[in-house]
Amino acid sequence: MRDLVVVGVLVVALAGCGGVGAGGEASPSPSRSSGLERSTEPEPFEHVPVRDREAFLAELGRADPGLVDGEPQRKRGLRRAVYTCRDMGRESLSDTRLAILISQRFTGGHGEVSIAEGRRLGPVIQERICPHL
Repeated sequence: MRDLVVVGVLVVALAGCGGVGAGGEASPSPSRSSGLERSTEPEPFEHVPVRDREAFLAELGRADPGLVDGEPQRKRGLRRAVYTCRDMGRESLSDTRLAILISQRFTGGHGEVSIAEGRRLGPVIQERICPHL
């Protein structure tokens, strides 16, 4: 009985990790996706001219320099601007609602955007980012 259990364990192990195929040749292990593969598609903000990206990021930095302190933060800010453009395209937002949405969206671990600053950033996003998406 013990030999049967050992054989069963080996069969399961070989089936899950590659093993010997029908003709006696080795079969490759199944590939596993790590989930860390990078998409080959460009980020939506990459279609925005550099001049417009930099102008938006300068305004975002005026709200809180921590929001643009480093490449990851800059990319995050640009992604959030893209999301804001999508929201503006989907629904009619009052100036106040847009300012609140921007304040909530851009406030995070690296910085804070007040509602007043959100009101100032709305037209910048609309003028500098949205037309290029």
